[in-house]
Amino acid sequence: MATIGAFVAATSLTVTPALAANAATPTKGEIAAALKRHSDGTWTRADVDLIRSIPELAAVVPDVTRPEEVSVVSAVIGPDDQAVSDRDGQPLSPAELAKVLPPEDAEPSAPSQVQVTPEENDIDSAMMKREVELCVFKYGCYSTLHPWAKVKVYGSGKTAIGGSGV
Repeated sequence: MATIGAFVAATSLTVTPALAANAATPTKGEIAAALKRHSDGTWTRADVDLIRSIPELAAVVPDVTRPEEVSVVSAVIGPDDQAVSDRDGQPLSPAELAKVLPPEDAEPSAPSQVQVTPEENDIDSAMMKREVELCVFKYGCYSTLHPWAKVKVYGSGKTAIGGSGV
């Protein structure tokens, strides 16, 4: 009986690696097709799983199962030139300020580009749109994104910034 037990154990050890070795490795064509469906919105759960199964792809391809991030941050410049929340009038934290104020190394606008907006309900706005191609070495480009940002400046100094996250 000891011989049969040893035989069964040896067979199990032999079969298990054979099954793992026979696991289907996606072809370059299958990967390219999954990336194409990912980009045109016709992806399936199998496509998501295939992309996640390849660490190099999973690290650079956005997860389509997560909702797109869109954020809007706004503030009001108070009478003492301090940025305050437009919700409760309280001063903004350093993290909140970083979202609405330009970076420290930003250069001021040229005087010829400055426009005064005198009334609270008057708005000046600027829109920025870009085109970004998402490409993976070995598989090519699989998607084109169009991120955007819109900045509104009200006559009171209040600003509202909106945009799409990628």
